[in-house]
Amino acid sequence: MATSTTLCDSPVSIEVRVKGTETVRPAGPTPRRTVWCANPDLLVPLTHTPTVYFYRPDGSPGFMDAAVLKSALAEVLMHFYPAAGRKRLDGDGRPEIDCNGEGVVFVEAEASVGLEGFGDFGPENGPNFMQLVPRPAAFGSERDISACPFLLLQLTRFRCGGASLGVAFDHLVADGFAALHLINSWADAARRGGGGVPATPPVIDRTVFAARQPPVPSFPHPEYTAPPCLSTPLEKEQPLVRTRFRLAPDEINRLKARGGVGGRCGSYEAIVAHVWRSVCIARELPAEQRTRLYMPLSVLRRVDPPLPPNYLGNALFSTVSEALAGAVTGDTVEQVVGRVRAALAKVDDAYVRSAVDYIEAQPVPERRRRGGSTYSSPNLNVNSWVQLPIYGADFGWGRPVFMGPARVLCEGMVYILPCPDPHDGLWVLLALQKDAMKRFRKVFYDF
Repeated sequence: MATSTTLCDSPVSIEVRVKGTETVRPAGPTPRRTVWCANPDLLVPLTHTPTVYFYRPDGSPGFMDAAVLKSALAEVLMHFYPAAGRKRLDGDGRPEIDCNGEGVVFVEAEASVGLEGFGDFGPENGPNFMQLVPRPAAFGSERDISACPFLLLQLTRFRCGGASLGVAFDHLVADGFAALHLINSWADAARRGGGGVPATPPVIDRTVFAARQPPVPSFPHPEYTAPPCLSTPLEKEQPLVRTRFRLAPDEINRLKARGGVGGRCGSYEAIVAHVWRSVCIARELPAEQRTRLYMPLSVLRRVDPPLPPNYLGNALFSTVSEALAGAVTGDTVEQVVGRVRAALAKVDDAYVRSAVDYIEAQPVPERRRRGGSTYSSPNLNVNSWVQLPIYGADFGWGRPVFMGPARVLCEGMVYILPCPDPHDGLWVLLALQKDAMKRFRKVFYDF
């Protein structure tokens, strides 16, 4: 049966007390070098991505032992050494990674509640979740970009004996696949008692995404142009509401059947098309209003030759589909799925090379960076974590019972996540203004 979380703010108020903070450095010598940042690295948000893992106690006295975790982390940082470095600017003002081995932050804390205080870990817990993740601003400043570590971790213990692991990871170092490669490699090291080389050591060279000289973009790239704006601005901004909706396996199959083009339709295409239609309806966009759908996707397997899954960097590129809202809501489901499919299909090696060159040709590439305002009404950004191994961080005391973004940060941001039990289907997390979310609730399951 379809379920969603309530339209309320954080259900409980928690207090988190920090017990200690230390810097964990690589356990041994690491290469003293700089890592050049490719154009895809320059366009990621200037923020640390906050995520949180929750673990139920397994009854052992050494559950989530901090000493074990820190020792294994130090070992893993010998191989993922850029994460232990700091950001700096080269002679041309371009960001780069200084692999100076200064380490990552590890915070230990305790909370005033048990895991039951978070219910089913829905996004209405966002304010509380953010207390479980270290704040980068506490460890650096905008004026000194070399001060803040790339990776900040927080182990928080709860009254029930459970624990959470909050992660704040600078996007300059890693996209989602690469960040989880580090976290899961760390978990593997802790589970086996530390030491040894990760099963798949990271590939650190980013020159695969170097632009051609001179750059020769061969395709238009609307994903890097200014997004559509509301033709009629909202009279009054409303509070954002963050919630999630579950799609059971049978519901996903029904969406796929409705969106089938030529007898086939993937789950991602069907869900994205359905969310786009539902959001346009919920926002009550005029038929003539242009709306842009952003879809970030990994190009590891789309470039030629394919990149290995252990690439350490940003291999995320966005593709977009743009249309009139009236077409998104009035066309057949098959037609909307077709728009999504066409946007995804064009991203091949030639398109990626063209995108890298397009960015290179801009006077200041970083100006093409997208922020929260890019995805606000009338636009949308749908991130899929379905293929990410988000439940792979077993440090020796069992898999997490939940893992996800600590907060859906801005209006128009959508995440598709696997449920902890794959038989339960998928979660759709999103943030919309209050009245729009009420309407979304009504239309989302109307299929």
